[in-house]
Amino acid sequence: MENAHAVVSGKSFAELSLRAAEEADRQLRGQNARTDVLREWATRLSEISGLGETAEMAFLQSDPDAADVIARALDEASNKTIDSVSDVNLATKKIVGPLLDHAERLSNDELRLLRQFCLALHRAILALRLPPMFDPDLVDEEFRRG
Repeated sequence: MENAHAVVSGKSFAELSLRAAEEADRQLRGQNARTDVLREWATRLSEISGLGETAEMAFLQSDPDAADVIARALDEASNKTIDSVSDVNLATKKIVGPLLDHAERLSNDELRLLRQFCLALHRAILALRLPPMFDPDLVDEEFRRG
């Protein structure tokens, strides 16, 4: 497995996530989407997260920062609280599985979830690059105490 932190925090995966969101949006609007971009994104996410490993090992061998970024994006995109590694694993498989199996025939619900997750993941990756003083969670906490 690649160094997940470097891959997740790297510019190329953030850009690929944004491109995947654009392709999902195109498909939702009835336009031709580049399913190769969607498959490439799903493959890269599988490599980063360890989804290619046995189900029990997925995310346990990934970098904690990468797992946290993915969990934050899943939490935001699915409107469900992600409480455990098992939750992250199941929610990620729900998004990645259909892409690898039948990217050309995704349902509108699958496309919406994919688009929301990719956009949330892009934001989470960019937030990872910010200095700690710009962490929105810290700013909110300071504001509430202040």
